Amino acid sequence: MRVLALGNFDTGRREVRPQIEALARHFESEGIEVIRASFAPSKVGKALDVARVLARPPGGVASLDAVVAQVLTDLNLAVAAMAVPWGRVRGVPVILLYHGGWSRFGSAEALFHHLGWALAPLFRSAFEVQVASPFLGNVLAGHRVPCSIVPHVLAGEWQQWRIRDRMQPRILWLRAFHPIYDPHLALDVFREVRRALPRASMTMVAEGMLEQEIRQRVAREGIPDVTFRKGLSLPELMATVLEHDLFLHTNRVDNQPLSLIEAFSTGMPAVTTSGGGMPFLFHDGEAGFQRPPGDVQGLAEAVIRMATEEGLARRLSEGALEVARRHRWETLRAPWMDLLERAREARHRGPGRSGRTSRPAPRL
Repeated sequence: MRVLALGNFDTGRREVRPQIEALARHFESEGIEVIRASFAPSKVGKALDVARVLARPPGGVASLDAVVAQVLTDLNLAVAAMAVPWGRVRGVPVILLYHGGWSRFGSAEALFHHLGWALAPLFRSAFEVQVASPFLGNVLAGHRVPCSIVPHVLAGEWQQWRIRDRMQPRILWLRAFHPIYDPHLALDVFREVRRALPRASMTMVAEGMLEQEIRQRVAREGIPDVTFRKGLSLPELMATVLEHDLFLHTNRVDNQPLSLIEAFSTGMPAVTTSGGGMPFLFHDGEAGFQRPPGDVQGLAEAVIRMATEEGLARRLSEGALEVARRHRWETLRAPWMDLLERAREARHRGPGRSGRTSRPAPRL
């Protein structure tokens, strides 16, 4: 089997392994040949690279069994806009992985509210649309777009773990210095935690548009024990996660953050906001706690409780490992291999035969 994988293979952040790259490596472990695009550093460069590969795929169009395209909100949707019509014309099944909880309009819901008239017909034309949770499934269902729900898959490297049964706590905040991830909320929560737990510390692994603003606030307000790191290799990131006790997630909205699933895979429990797809990733009290976005006091109290209540950290750490198990390749291999096999069968039946089995996601 030969698959063309389209997406953001070069994210510009060494510690990030995009979902499309993790999938490509798992496909290769099954003996599938994978062609990747794009590694270009800019959004425009990526779009041009994808267009070039679609125009002249290595080995020719006839050698391809399927296209798997990861599309996010905003400009990355250009990948879908190119790949889906191309697949319909060339008779190659295109599988869309629609990920991303927010857009320049404010959210995935807002994006489809404004552009659903164009996006919904495009998505319906794909061989299959996959989303990681019912959060985006509900958005697509509102526009009559059939989809299947298959969770994010962990990269194979995430194997080391430890049970967190005692906490300082050493808090890890890991995303990007961007308003949607609300790093100011992380500092507000940490200040509250420090009042109750003077030994608490926090490491912020990120870069982005708010970096200088956050660094200046820490210095101006004299917030102690906040460390900044960035540009980590994947092994360095894994070591950093293993060193810490608790994951703090302050997003205003999110879909199914892979960074949190990776933290769970090491046995690290979390305190998170509850916006977007978070309630579908884990239940409150299963691998950590969820509180409404912006709830400084609620988030801080959850961190303090996890660090002080006898036996709680161990129970939630074990729960985190169980949540991560649901995202390992051995768990998700069957639906993925079934989908790729159906795509190959549809490819050999000829153009115009979609073979789609997905249905509109139920509203939850």
